[in-house]
Amino acid sequence: MRTIVGIDPGMTGALVALSADRSTVDLATPMPVLTDRNGKSLIDAAAVLRFLLDAAPSHVYLEQVNAMPARGKGGESRTMGATSAFNFGRGFGTIEAVAACAQIPVTLVPPQRWKRAAGLIGTDKDFARTAALRLFPAAGDLLKRKKDIGLADAMLIARYGGT
Repeated sequence: MRTIVGIDPGMTGALVALSADRSTVDLATPMPVLTDRNGKSLIDAAAVLRFLLDAAPSHVYLEQVNAMPARGKGGESRTMGATSAFNFGRGFGTIEAVAACAQIPVTLVPPQRWKRAAGLIGTDKDFARTAALRLFPAAGDLLKRKKDIGLADAMLIARYGGT
């Protein structure tokens, strides 16, 4: 059986390949990012493709995220402007397109579903690292830093998707 891949699609997200039985992390990397000439971050499509080709997964589970543009004045704390929302969607589309070109089936996983399955609803965002370490203790070196939340999320997305 082939691996499965979980992807947290944000610029601080990650790509993780789990063994077919979902017991071990075979490959993992923070989201590969390039900087354009204006200093804007972009998903590195070629690096995502290399990861997927190396992992050779039977399936990709991609977190189904949405941009949250700012609305109205006061009250709401959404801070994503129009340009940020566009760039966020562009990155998500890049990942979907790369997987499609590699002819790997993709299932979108709503965050509420995988987070509920991982016991993360109502917890601090950093608790994802603790949850991932409980499931994948050998991946401790990948989850040492607070900024490794994207890797933890991708592990948990792959674990959920493979069920």
